[in-house]
Amino acid sequence: MVASNLVPYTLAGGSPDWFRFYGTFAAPLFVFLAGMMVRLTGQLRKRNFGYYAIRGLAVVLVGACIDAFVWGLVPFVSMDVLYLIGLAMPLCYLLGTFPIMWRYVITIAIFATMLLLQAEAGYRYAPNGFMLQAGLALDEIISQAELAQGWLIDGWFPIFPWLGVAFAGYLVGDFRIKYPSFANGKVLLATLGSLAIGAWWWQAEPIERFAREGYPDLFYPPTLAFFCIAAGVLSLLFYIVDRNPQRRIYMPFKLYGKCSLLMYALHVICISEFFVPLSYQGIKFAFVKFIWLYLGLMAILLCVAFGVNKLKPKRLPAAIRFFVGG
Repeated sequence: MVASNLVPYTLAGGSPDWFRFYGTFAAPLFVFLAGMMVRLTGQLRKRNFGYYAIRGLAVVLVGACIDAFVWGLVPFVSMDVLYLIGLAMPLCYLLGTFPIMWRYVITIAIFATMLLLQAEAGYRYAPNGFMLQAGLALDEIISQAELAQGWLIDGWFPIFPWLGVAFAGYLVGDFRIKYPSFANGKVLLATLGSLAIGAWWWQAEPIERFAREGYPDLFYPPTLAFFCIAAGVLSLLFYIVDRNPQRRIYMPFKLYGKCSLLMYALHVICISEFFVPLSYQGIKFAFVKFIWLYLGLMAILLCVAFGVNKLKPKRLPAAIRFFVGG
């Protein structure tokens, strides 16, 4: 996700195809794990609906603050990833109140609705986005129909289909509770099948995949072929990690994950404050220099994550623990 968000403001000449592929699956993983953690924490810590509603609202408010104070945008005009996750958290809990069969029916229905809405309303190249202006009312900026389309169909992370990704994470959470390790032949076989079907389907789709505003992600527009490949990629990651979860190479990722919301907010602030001004001056970098910038930013974030972990978050006030994962 850091790589994808850094590209529009620092990389000259566009991303190589392999690098677009690399950055594309961070967002599905982010949303998927949000849904999975609702299931796991609900089971292990006996959380109730109120807990997820409050945390979801807090995540939405963080997203609104990033829109308003970091990017200078009118909040809630388009569906960004934090809005989506904040909405998904209590809805995932409610999903768990349905019988198991209906949980799958609802999740599949979300992806089917994506197809219907895209066919009926179309998918716009550019999502809604408006800079904050004093005295400018929201109803003067965007119509209710445009607002609904951005939230439901073609915002950055519209409800259809991305809520289905969070729900899928919740459903896989059931299996994670029953089978703590996914390092088995059945998972690997399902993984390879999903990747093969997705790759064939991807090549057969007669659609243009946008690079929205310079972002290299390959899910504009989102399609079933993409999610088939994403399912294979995510399950492959589970398979690889579960084969030996104690490898030292995973330690940085554990540190990032323990304070993922802080990592997200901090990297966006760094991009906005340091790299966006450079891009306005026409200063961008070749791919090799871009990689060094990317690795440098990741190293800074890792240092922050390491320091936060040493603070022993459980001893901090609740409002701070919300950001640092305690």
